[in-house]
Formats: sequence, structure tokens, C-alpha cells
Amino acid sequence: MRSLLILLLPFLAAVLAAADSDAGRPEPRGPAWDGKSFAVHEWGTFTAVQGSNGVVLDGLMHEERDLPPFVYDLRDSTGVTGYSPKMETPVIYFYSPTERRVSVEVKFPRGAITQWYPAARRVNHERRNESCQPAPPDGRVITSLQDGFVTWGGWHQLQVLAPGAPARLPQVDADDPWVFARDVDANTLRTFNYTSARHGGDRTAPPRTEQEKFLFYRGLGNFHMPLVGKVQSEQAGTKRYRADLLLETQEPVTHLFLIWVRDGKSGYRYIPALEGSRRISLDLELRASELCTKDLVGALAYQLSKTGLYYKEALAMARTWQQGYFQDEGLRVLYVLPRKFVDAELPLRVQEDGKREPVPVVRTFVGRLELLSPERERVMVRAVRDYASGGAEARARARGTITEWGRFAAPYLSRVQALTEDATVKSEVAALLDQLKLRR
Repeated sequence: MRSLLILLLPFLAAVLAAADSDAGRPEPRGPAWDGKSFAVHEWGTFTAVQGSNGVVLDGLMHEERDLPPFVYDLRDSTGVTGYSPKMETPVIYFYSPTERRVSVEVKFPRGAITQWYPAARRVNHERRNESCQPAPPDGRVITSLQDGFVTWGGWHQLQVLAPGAPARLPQVDADDPWVFARDVDANTLRTFNYTSARHGGDRTAPPRTEQEKFLFYRGLGNFHMPLVGKVQSEQAGTKRYRADLLLETQEPVTHLFLIWVRDGKSGYRYIPALEGSRRISLDLELRASELCTKDLVGALAYQLSKTGLYYKEALAMARTWQQGYFQDEGLRVLYVLPRKFVDAELPLRVQEDGKREPVPVVRTFVGRLELLSPERERVMVRAVRDYASGGAEARARARGTITEWGRFAAPYLSRVQALTEDATVKSEVAALLDQLKLRR
């Protein structure tokens, strides 16, 4: 009996280890397109920033990294006041064994579409001059984010090419996250642009065509996300990170990843599902960020492939995040949004030309919640105070700290403005926020 137990111990240890680290193991052969059916899949994210008190911070309107220059951008001709959340990187894939013509309509009732590719048939707030080219900047600013929309297709303007058809995709840098979104089995799409992509404004010229592996769009919204986080305290050491936080959700959410990053070290914890409220004592063992990022890519791809996405799509989604979501300093939560929430905030209709019924679509959207702790907020207030009233050296150092906040500078500054009673600090924050509004 004892000898049998000795023989079984390695096996039992392996089973227990596998069960404990399931979130970190990529699926070797996940779901894939069968090559026969007609399928439409979409993935995307909504990002929001919250103070330690759980209050949403507005102003999240900038990118972690510039999009490729060929992407259409509403802000080329119009200013946009940033709200929250920010809708990032939704892409729509089409899988078909044969060529098809389709139309797509995305509505954003409590937001505005700000970027898209390829050229759309119609987009909210977009103005054109007489040559059908986008209008030049005129100082106009959109402050009311509502009734957004983008449409592709109609009059045979959006074509799903047959598998293996020659593809002429616009060039991007090898390290651009755009490359990851293309690394799937989806068909190439071709648009015929009679409106915003005319050749030199000549109305008699034939329409220009554009090709891509997906439909892409982004936007800014003005509504509340289902998950709220409140950080009571945090302690960051060189080897461990500890935090006490409260997560509350209005409706059940799934596949939560709690991620912390600082000074080249990071750690994460996976929670399969959350309903209602839950107090969490987070205790993470920190590792080099490169190692943690590698594990996170595999873990997220594995879990996201359970939501209906093909594995290559889930992997593309996770790889797109690795340069920002997994390396930005701070504490964040990634979680899968309920389908009901996504359909309400971002209605989507895909229709094949000549058919009345809409095409079913698999939609996987992830919420990204950036959380500030009281400790980090005190550091932020101190940095702005040094910038406002410190000496030359302190001011330069503080300016560097604020610059490191990157695209989160506006929401972070709005939190500092709410926390301080110092009139000088409030004045400096207002000036910095004005500067950020002028930056794309």
C-alpha cells in the first residue's frame, strides 16, 4: 500500500498543480473556424478609470499608441471632449467559404464613433466638403456624446472576398498591434468607397477600394460600466503586492483578471466569476513583467476562447494588450462584459445583401477598469503640488512624473483636483487639463 501511494504521489501533485494553474495554461488547440459555415465574430474593449472611492474619472480620450496613419479619425476635423468609458479596438471578422456582400450598422446611443477603417458609408458628426473629402479642422468641438453610429455596405459597397483571394492590405510596422488583429483565419474584406475616399475629389473618378481583414472602429462614451472598484489600501514591495479592495457589480461578470504592475515587476490573479459585491485581499507574488506578460497572454487567450471566439481571435485580442494593458503601471481589472450590456450600449446589425434576417454575431467585449489607491492618490497630489509651487528641480521632476501618466493624465489630474484644497494646485491642474484637451 505504501509503495502504491509513493507511486501515486507524483501523479496527484501534477493533477493538483494543473487545477491550480488552469488560468495560466493556453489551450493547445482551441476552437477554430470549420471552413464551411458563415460566421461573424467581434471583440473589443471598454476602458474606465476610477478613484479609490469608486467614482469614475472623465477625460480618457487619448491612445496608448498612435493608430496607423490610414485609419480615419473624426478628430482630424473636429475636437472631442473626453468622457468615460473609452471604447477601444472593436474589430469585426467575417468567415465564409464563398464570396458575399454584406452591410454593417453599429449604433452608439450614449457615445460617438471617433475612428474607423476601412472608409465607412456614414459616420456620426462627419462632415464633408463638396468634393466628398473630410472637411478641414474648423475649431468645432463635440461636447455631447450621443447618437453615435457607423455604417458599412449598402449598394454592394462591402464585400467578403472568397478564401484565398489576393489581399492588398495597407502596410503597418512589424511591431504594431494592428498586426496581431490580422493574424486570424477570417476572410479579407473589400470596400468600395463612393464618399469619403474619392480620388482627389473628382466625382467622375471610379470609387477607390480598400481592403482589410476586419472592420475597425473606436469611440468615446458617457455611461457607467457594470463593475465598480474601491481600493482601501495597498502595499507594494519588491517581491509582493498586497491590496484590500471591494468589487461591486450590478450584473454578473465573468473571467476577471486582477493585474498589478510597477517598476518592471507584475503579478495577476484570476477569478472565474463575480456577482454582487466581494471584498478581496489581493496578495500577489511579483515577477519580471516579461514573464508575467507571457503567462497573461496565454491565460487570457485560453479563457476568452471559452466565450465563443475562435482561439486565434482570443490570442489576437490578448496579444494586442501586451504592450499596454499588461505593462502600464498600476492596478487594473479585466473582465468579460455581459452580452446584454454590450448589445444595449452598442447595438450591432449585420445583414447579407438580399436577405431580410440579420446574421448572428458572436460578441466578446472586455471591460478594463483602472483603479487608484489612496496611497497612489497621495503621490499624485504631491507631484502636482511640487509642480505648482516647488523649485526648478522639484518642478522638473514633478513634470516628469505627470508625463509618465501618459493617456491617463487627464483623469488622474481630475482626481487631484477633487482631492486638494490648495488654490494654487487647482489652478495648475486646470491649466494642465486645458493643454491636454488640445492634444490628440
